[in-house]
Amino acid sequence: MGLRNLVAIVRGDRKWVICAEQVVDATADTAWELAQSRLPGMSLPEARGYIRARARGEVRRVADELIGGRRNLTNQRARIVSHALDEIVQMTISRQLNTQPARGAMRRAA
Repeated sequence: MGLRNLVAIVRGDRKWVICAEQVVDATADTAWELAQSRLPGMSLPEARGYIRARARGEVRRVADELIGGRRNLTNQRARIVSHALDEIVQMTISRQLNTQPARGAMRRAA
């Protein structure tokens, strides 16, 4: 939970955070399926950008479905999508790091 979430909770503006968490729950597996085959050869910044680009369309679609006609969340759409993408990127990279076999220790040359 980031600083923005804590501030939102303190201010009582938690509805968008809950919606973003629902978007993450609905799209995390899809993002993993879209990105997993390409991630092993990428650097960390490249992987973040790739995951974000591949997941963006699905996150927007699910966010629009969840927001629907709720006027109080329509103004928060960009915030919901941004937060959901940040969480999905973090989750996907963690999942990739956990599925990769550990590299052996490199020995130093004498």
